[in-house]
Amino acid sequence: MSSLDNSSLQQKLTEIVDNENAKLLEKKQAVDQEIDSKDRLKLLNNSTRKRGEHITKIVMAIVIILVLFTFLNLASESLPMVPEFVFIIPNFIIVAVGIIYIFTIFVDMQSRDKLYYDKYEFDHPNVDSPEEVQSKHAVRAQTAGSACVGIDCCPSIEVGTVSYDASQNLCVIKGESFTNQSYKIPPTPINTPNEFEKYQKL
Repeated sequence: MSSLDNSSLQQKLTEIVDNENAKLLEKKQAVDQEIDSKDRLKLLNNSTRKRGEHITKIVMAIVIILVLFTFLNLASESLPMVPEFVFIIPNFIIVAVGIIYIFTIFVDMQSRDKLYYDKYEFDHPNVDSPEEVQSKHAVRAQTAGSACVGIDCCPSIEVGTVSYDASQNLCVIKGESFTNQSYKIPPTPINTPNEFEKYQKL
């Protein structure tokens, strides 16, 4: 057998192997897609079942609340000798607890993913875009550049105006110094012996 025949035979064998590999890959992809479809269908059925369980809990809670509420109302009408508050208080507690329970289940249902019921949907945090970040940075830089420091914030030195106090590092209302202020001391009142004359006799 010549080398030419060998090379053509090897080429045919390679083509056969490549074709078989391609067919196997196609079958594998079809099987994988079928498995994925079954898994997805199973997941959807599981999500539908769990959502139905929550809806069933809500319906059962409503039924129990109505039954207990009706029973206590009938008992109140059939037992007039019992004070009315004995039935009103339990009714209020039953309705309040039932509403809280139903609301909790409803909020839990609304926070779950519509397709994958075991996953919760959370709101994404608000993140500034690069343009917004640059705009805010420019505003901060402009504000910082126009800010005053120390005595520049209150340069006035006149009495009665706002001036800078270096000891406190604050702007305060400037007043007269202690030595320049004049004080008038009022005379001490003299105790008179007839001070009771200002009162009326009983």
